[in-house]
Amino acid sequence: MFSGIRKIFSSSEQSELKLEEARDFIKINMGKEALLAREKLKAELEKVLKDYATLRKMYADLGSQETKADYPNSVKSKLCSRAMEMLTVPEPEIDHDNIVNFIRMSEERIRGIGAIGYKELIHLYAFKDDMQKISNQTKILINSLNSLAEELDKSVVRQISITEQCILRIENSKRLQRELEYSIESKEESIKEKKKLLESSVKALKEFAAIEEEVADLSREILNAETEMRFLDSKISEEFSGTEKIFKKYRHMSKEKGVISEYIKNPTNAFIDIDKDLEIKDILDTIFDERKEFEDDKKFEKAMQLRRDMGLLTSLREQHAAHRQNKMELQEKTLKLSAEASDKRYKLQEIEDIENEIKSVETERASNEEKIKHIGNSVRNDMQQLSILLRELTRKNVIIAG
Repeated sequence: MFSGIRKIFSSSEQSELKLEEARDFIKINMGKEALLAREKLKAELEKVLKDYATLRKMYADLGSQETKADYPNSVKSKLCSRAMEMLTVPEPEIDHDNIVNFIRMSEERIRGIGAIGYKELIHLYAFKDDMQKISNQTKILINSLNSLAEELDKSVVRQISITEQCILRIENSKRLQRELEYSIESKEESIKEKKKLLESSVKALKEFAAIEEEVADLSREILNAETEMRFLDSKISEEFSGTEKIFKKYRHMSKEKGVISEYIKNPTNAFIDIDKDLEIKDILDTIFDERKEFEDDKKFEKAMQLRRDMGLLTSLREQHAAHRQNKMELQEKTLKLSAEASDKRYKLQEIEDIENEIKSVETERASNEEKIKHIGNSVRNDMQQLSILLRELTRKNVIIAG
């Protein structure tokens, strides 16, 4: 690497330098100048530190002075204690940022020491001679700090620091670019996966819609079966209408309780659901055989008509049973389909969630692309600026290769 950099020194033509070579280029080309500049800064810094030490001693001497009044002594002691603490400063490393921070800290501390209220200042008049010496020495320290700042401002150390900051800025920008580019790749993969998942969910949703339609058809068939059953209930109820009295008389005479009691309570329900063996036929035959006991009852003929229509009633009951069985089968099928539909119904929310996720990822990807574009512009500007800084610093005709 160094041999390539050294070739630049011997050439008057413009030469390209890679970004990763820039720091070594500065070290090789500006090593002696930087060393001399640091020695000058060190000399200025030593003068500042010496002035600090002198000012601290003055405050220490003031701290040992006493006057007859207690309050001035108290104000003076507080001032000296604060000053001794603030004037104890660490010696900075000889580089741009550390010296800048040292000067800024010094200015803040000096201002902090001088922040005295008017009342306290009046009482410090008791120590006016020492305070005058301290004031003069504080001005000397401030002038030394200004001299250090001026030396730093014109020093090659400052130029090197600005150039290195530019290098660091470019490196950070390029690293951020790489991170954003990797993030975009990851998000593109994420979008592909989410779109596949969306396709699967949409397919499931179509199946869900088909199931819903089938369930609606079954519901209509169930409703039709229920309508038929109600019609048959009505026909059977019409046939049994008016038989309760004669059934009660039969139960009283025969002392039977079983199925005849159900016919008295609800003949339609008894015929359809309870009297599986059609015992009602035997009951009606008995009434016919014992007709002398029942002929005086106005409902006897109704009972005999019921016996004659038993074939029709049996057919109606069979139809009713068939419709009931059909209804049960339809309800069972509907239940299974509804369970299947409930498994797919969540896809509605899932589709919405996936679509929102895709939008969010696409928005973030677009934002990152815009950031990369902005960073790219900044990198190009900084690369141009770095080339200028290197030429001004080293007097070599170089540019930083993109």
